[in-house]
Amino acid sequence: MSELPPNPFPVIIDDLCLIEKYPEWTNYVLNNHHVEVETLANIGSWAARKLLGEDIKATSQMQRKVDSQLLAERFFFGDLNTLNVIAKAYGYET
Repeated sequence: MSELPPNPFPVIIDDLCLIEKYPEWTNYVLNNHHVEVETLANIGSWAARKLLGEDIKATSQMQRKVDSQLLAERFFFGDLNTLNVIAKAYGYET
């Protein structure tokens, strides 16, 4: 297996955008990586939400509460303070 980039999240999201065109791969991902798809949906991926059957037109991301601790663990080694400082600097509330 090749080395992953430090933050593979954007690559995974791009792949999820394409996968819905291939029912066999969609089924494989949902059957074998459901937890990961749920995690991506919980941190803001519209593509993951769509794969999970959520009507993304009816429910905006703003209606889906993003778990700040999950974001901190995924991107800032669990440092919630760093997440909050960066989010505030970009105008987001966590």
